[in-house]
Amino acid sequence: MKRFRAVIHLLLVAFVVFMPVRALSQNSRYYIKESIEAWGKCRSVAISSYSGNMALTGHNSVAMQDLPEELSLKLREINLAKEYIEDVQITDEGMWIVLYGGGRISHSILPESLIKGMRRFRDAGEKITSVSFNDDGLWIITSESHVLASEQRVTKWLTEGFVDYGRLWSTCVTKYGVVAIYEGGYRYLGEIPDTLKAALSSTKLNIYRLKIIEDAWFFADRDGNYRYKM
Repeated sequence: MKRFRAVIHLLLVAFVVFMPVRALSQNSRYYIKESIEAWGKCRSVAISSYSGNMALTGHNSVAMQDLPEELSLKLREINLAKEYIEDVQITDEGMWIVLYGGGRISHSILPESLIKGMRRFRDAGEKITSVSFNDDGLWIITSESHVLASEQRVTKWLTEGFVDYGRLWSTCVTKYGVVAIYEGGYRYLGEIPDTLKAALSSTKLNIYRLKIIEDAWFFADRDGNYRYKM
């Protein structure tokens, strides 16, 4: 009997140790989903398939699990300093960025072109309101009055939207496409989930933040009213 129990224990340990990272990350998504439901409001999330998940509400109430250690430590540090966390982005390969404190930015190792782009905004005295990027090198930076992307065609497409939709609030870059959220609506390039298209078309929320990973998505207005599919 003791030997049988020992074998069972070893099998359970092996299951935990060798459980795919993706499964662990999806479990952490269930955790933030429960937190969002308990809060009743959520103003932004950072979701991934392999690098953990997190959610924000109120003045920095944060639910997070399985994030890269440096990102977790940075979020705790910002919270202790009582500086407002505006948004967090994370990719499947673990690159991340935090916008906080009315214009401050903290980030992991990022493509040099993205760092140079953010420096251009900073040197011009412009507050960055949104940074979105994927693991394939596509990125978009948005300020209160300008937008810049790693590809000129994407920058052109985004600025064309100013005419019909007004000011650009934020963007979401995925492996398969781009969604741009304007004050008067949204546009997208490439592929986005059909369920998200339907939700965007029917919602009455004045969307400010939007995040997508595969067929999971989240969007919210500035007050934390939200819709999601996780």
